[in-house]
Amino acid sequence: GQGYFKDSSEIGNPWEHQAVENDKVLSTIESAADIELIKDTAFETSYEVAIDWKLPKGRSADEKNRSAELIDHRIINTVSLKRRQRWVEIETTLENKAEDHYLRVCFESGIDTDKVHVQGQFDVVERSLERIDYSIFDEAPQPENPMNSFIDLSDGDTGLALLNEGLKAYEVVGDKNKTMCLTLLRSFPLRICVTPLEMTDYSGIDKSSQCLGRHTFRYAVMPHEGDWQQANLWQASETFNLPMLMAQIAPAEHGTGPLERSFLELETENLHVSAVKKSEEGDGWCVRLFNQGNKKIRNRIRLNGGNANPAKTKSPVEAIKSEFVLAATGSKWSRAREVTLEELTVKDLRIDSEGWVDFAIGAKKILTIEFLP
Repeated sequence: GQGYFKDSSEIGNPWEHQAVENDKVLSTIESAADIELIKDTAFETSYEVAIDWKLPKGRSADEKNRSAELIDHRIINTVSLKRRQRWVEIETTLENKAEDHYLRVCFESGIDTDKVHVQGQFDVVERSLERIDYSIFDEAPQPENPMNSFIDLSDGDTGLALLNEGLKAYEVVGDKNKTMCLTLLRSFPLRICVTPLEMTDYSGIDKSSQCLGRHTFRYAVMPHEGDWQQANLWQASETFNLPMLMAQIAPAEHGTGPLERSFLELETENLHVSAVKKSEEGDGWCVRLFNQGNKKIRNRIRLNGGNANPAKTKSPVEAIKSEFVLAATGSKWSRAREVTLEELTVKDLRIDSEGWVDFAIGAKKILTIEFLP
């Protein structure tokens, strides 16, 4: 099954997931769906897939069962494929009326692997899929793990990635299907630990932790060749989360710039930019990159300056036209150097006649390059 929903009980707290003693897990894997083609153009095709589902209202009074009373829910999925896009995008909308439940969307990968790769902070983390023996711990089992914008399963030849916008938890079930689950909602009674031994119950006066109301979730399924690095998943997740925006920024009838231009260019997309900033001293600009992979990378970078520095121009028209342009002299950069986070010189870098700078960056490292006029 691909993109089915699974719902179980939840009576934990902000830190721990906990199910009722006699949990009842529900799924839409055999549910009927209303399917309608809502867009069919040369650029994009979209289907609306709607599912009607009944969920328990909440927990029982003794917190050992899910309530017998069921509440109607309608889940509406918009499934879209755009031209030249490497993933199928899904937007899920529902009005949550139930309490004390744990809602996830699941994808059976069928990938034969014992590890998962997950986007973290400036890094991709490899985690084992081997089940932990929770009997040796006092805490309740916590199979859910944190993530940022993607998770990926791969056998080295083929893989399946899930991209997402704003979802922060996942689980890969270690069954034969290697099912990947994204957490959509974890609705729980608000109980806060105010001392190491005392939990204060606010659930009677504050329902905010139950996540009631309308929710929209955005995620995507991306099959690929090779592993996460060969599939360039970091770049894919950034493109998914940060779509191109267009705006007119100069009060001109006809533009004077070229039809195609990049202010910042990397020769290959195997690195990622985390900052572009004005130098702390002087008129230079700093570009910070990081290598999230496990191998040293060689690349080239070019920073193309703007037409004028709006702070120094006397013309109001030129100031407006230059407001969103990278401040520079309009001439080529004369020097480039590698600097520390404090912008202290590490070494000079060669800049060629076309403005390209060659550099190398080690595995799991960051690098700051300063361009000087």
